[in-house]
Amino acid sequence: MIVDRAFQMQYVLIWVWVGLGIVATMAVFYFVVVRLYAQNPVIQPMMTRVMGGLALCIVTFCALMGLITTRLTHRVAGAAFNLQRAVDRIHRNKFDEVVRLRPDDYLQGLARLLDELRTSLQVRRAEALAALQALTEIQPTLSGDARTRADQAIAKLKSMTEVVDVTGAHPPVSPA
Repeated sequence: MIVDRAFQMQYVLIWVWVGLGIVATMAVFYFVVVRLYAQNPVIQPMMTRVMGGLALCIVTFCALMGLITTRLTHRVAGAAFNLQRAVDRIHRNKFDEVVRLRPDDYLQGLARLLDELRTSLQVRRAEALAALQALTEIQPTLSGDARTRADQAIAKLKSMTEVVDVTGAHPPVSPA
């Protein structure tokens, strides 16, 4: 359930601090009431039970809010994690996997746009590979300035169709 620990924990910590603040406020209130009514044997035990029950309710409430907060932040952090993986795949010219998020994740619009970009880049890469193959086939028949320009175009098309490795290396992709 924890995807991005720093992001998610900052929101859980808010609830921890809120809970501690409420418990501290109750403790101050309790000690003021006990000090005012220390001589009254009926009020002091009653206040102890009431304040103990309230403290238990508040701690339970804050624990539940921490769990809910973790769940809600997971909808953002998990989506961001999946989008980051998709961008990495696209960066490495791996267009075979559709960009998907879980149905209840946030950032659905961004995922749709990223998937449209993936599809568009896949088509453009296929077109570039086809042009590279066609140029490579006719290049031996060219001479002079036409051959030089064809060599430059081939070099440019090869650089546009490279696959980026996770290590940062750029092995060329053979036109297929």
